[in-house]
Amino acid sequence: MKIFEAVLSAPSILALLSASSLQLFLMKNSETPPVSLAITAGLLVVVALVSSLNGFYRRKHLRATGALLVVMLVPIVFWSHFRGFAAEARLGLHEPFAGFEKVEKKAFAKPPNISILFRGVSGSGAGLSVDGRETSLSEGEAVSIKGISIKLKELSFASSVIVENEETRFADFLLKISRKEKDPPAVFELLPHRFYIANLGKEKMGIKIMRGKLKVADKILNSGEEIEFDGMKLKFNTGEPFVVLVFSRGIKLGLVLPLLFAGIAFLIIGAVRHD
Repeated sequence: MKIFEAVLSAPSILALLSASSLQLFLMKNSETPPVSLAITAGLLVVVALVSSLNGFYRRKHLRATGALLVVMLVPIVFWSHFRGFAAEARLGLHEPFAGFEKVEKKAFAKPPNISILFRGVSGSGAGLSVDGRETSLSEGEAVSIKGISIKLKELSFASSVIVENEETRFADFLLKISRKEKDPPAVFELLPHRFYIANLGKEKMGIKIMRGKLKVADKILNSGEEIEFDGMKLKFNTGEPFVVLVFSRGIKLGLVLPLLFAGIAFLIIGAVRHD
């Protein structure tokens, strides 16, 4: 009986909770929960559940209430952690959604199945259609649809780049380069030349042109300007707008964590008072 009571005691539950929390912290970047964490968390829930039932039976209500809160809330915290999803997407004007970038997802997470279209600039923000729902977001604003938070990280303008000589147009394309992030310069090749392009704002573009190890040009161009090199011209113009969207999903823990801490406090107080 003493061994049984020791296993179900508040110190045992707190020790298992501490071990689970430490493993969760150390594995916070892990996509799949390790076996050791699953075993520790499962043991914690079982011990806390039996301890709660035993506490209510023996009228040790403070300990029983703390253990019950642990039983109820620990699975929510763990489920939230391993269901997390975060990603970005860059959408041009009226372009079909091509998929996510910079995806970070946990073991039980699935990418959201949504349709989204960038309809155009609306005032200082972006007009979006998300699953047929019209909305307008300014930079930094977010909307929640189907449990997914969609935040407008950036509204910017693509760089229109044309490379040509008097007879031939060698390249004509749009580059969606972030002006907020420290994106590495976009790189493309037209042998023997290599081009490095950086977005410096709506009306400016940084361009460096290399031929082998020789720097042919290194200049900042304003919209509408061009640069000549080796019998060719590179023209820059401000292109169409595009948006960078951030998608995230996770259970809100604003109320869960205080209740869990209250349960832990009940366990500690119950242990001190032998309740």
